[in-house]
Amino acid sequence: MKRIAISYITGLILLSALIYHKSFREIYDIPKQFTLLLSNIVYHTLLFLHIPVEKKGLFLEQAHSILEIKDACNALILVILYIAAILAFPGSWKRKLLWSTGGVVIVESVNLFRIVFLSFVIEKWPERFEFFHYVVSQSVLILSVMLLFYLYLKQNRRCQ
Repeated sequence: MKRIAISYITGLILLSALIYHKSFREIYDIPKQFTLLLSNIVYHTLLFLHIPVEKKGLFLEQAHSILEIKDACNALILVILYIAAILAFPGSWKRKLLWSTGGVVIVESVNLFRIVFLSFVIEKWPERFEFFHYVVSQSVLILSVMLLFYLYLKQNRRCQ
């Protein structure tokens, strides 16, 4: 158990440094680029759903509201926590790669749904936005990561 804890903390530090450290961000700012990509996907998803929206940088303007997509909205912190946990626990590298990749896709898909849902909430019920943003949608996102990791552990135990 001690080895797993040390591996997890080491993974968190290395992944966080790789993504957030200033020297790496000067070369390629992963959080900023990821947030821009996310805002573009949200914008096109809203258009696909026939929701009138105008995009100005990281701002999505609707008829009665403006939603800003910030770096904190990109779920990269949860992705780092998830991947570090997968890498820390025993299992084959093939399985770790599969669960890490699949998990990132699932977490970011849930995050996309979360932001689209929040754009609907802020437009229809602006007074309820804070509750849905900070309580409901973030809880769903965190629970999805926990569920994925639980499924990884359960599947990993069966294969050993």
